[in-house]
Amino acid sequence: MTNEVFKYAEEYLGLPYVLGGDGETCTDCGMFTMKAYCDADIPLESRCADDQAEQFKSAGQFTTDITQAQAGDLIFFANTYGSFPEGTITHVGIYVDDTTMLHCSCSHGVAYTHDLQTYWMRFFAGIGTVLRPAE
Repeated sequence: MTNEVFKYAEEYLGLPYVLGGDGETCTDCGMFTMKAYCDADIPLESRCADDQAEQFKSAGQFTTDITQAQAGDLIFFANTYGSFPEGTITHVGIYVDDTTMLHCSCSHGVAYTHDLQTYWMRFFAGIGTVLRPAE
C-alpha cells in the first residue's frame, strides 16, 4: 500500500502551492495529502493539516516518537508560519525516511525535500499512521 500512496502522490509533483488550492491546478499541504491518500483509497476527513492530525489522535494513530515513522505515514509540524498558539499543527507531509518527505511547500510546490533533519525537525509535532486497507 505504501507504493500506492507514493504512486498517487507523485502525480502531483510540481503542482504549485496556493493556500486553499483546489488540488487540480494548485494545492496546499493538506489538500495535497488528502488528494494523494484519497486517490489510494485511504480516506482523510479534512483538507487541513490540524484536522488531519486530530483524526489520527482520535483514532489512537498518532505518536510523537519519530522512531515509529514508516514510509507513507503522515508527518506533522507545528508553528511553521504565522502567530498561532504554541503547538498548532500548520504543516503536513508524507514521510519517506529519516531525511526525506514529500510535501507541498510555499517555495517549491509539491516536491521531495531532503532537509527533514536539518530544517523541519525543529517544528516536528508527530506522526499519523493511516489505517491502510488489507492488501
